Amino acid sequence: MTHHYQVPSFPLSQFIAGFTYYKGFTVNHTIDRYLPNGNVEIIINLTDEPKHIYDNQTLTASNEYKKLWISGVHERFISASPKSSPKERTLAS
Repeated sequence: MTHHYQVPSFPLSQFIAGFTYYKGFTVNHTIDRYLPNGNVEIIINLTDEPKHIYDNQTLTASNEYKKLWISGVHERFISASPKSSPKERTLAS
């Protein structure tokens, strides 16, 4: 697995805490649950595989994201496709 974390220099560091890049990270589950943490994240999907947000009760896909996902502040947890792929992803937070 490849994993890189980069803190941007000023002036970008005023707005972005860091960039995370990983490739070859896989998990054996189909849905991740994320608790609200007050952060806004931009997720750039570098693969052709779409990612999904799921209904928390039924776990059926309610939204699909192919290239970019901006996640804002939430009141409840969200259910989403796992942050794993045999290819690559980049996350800015």
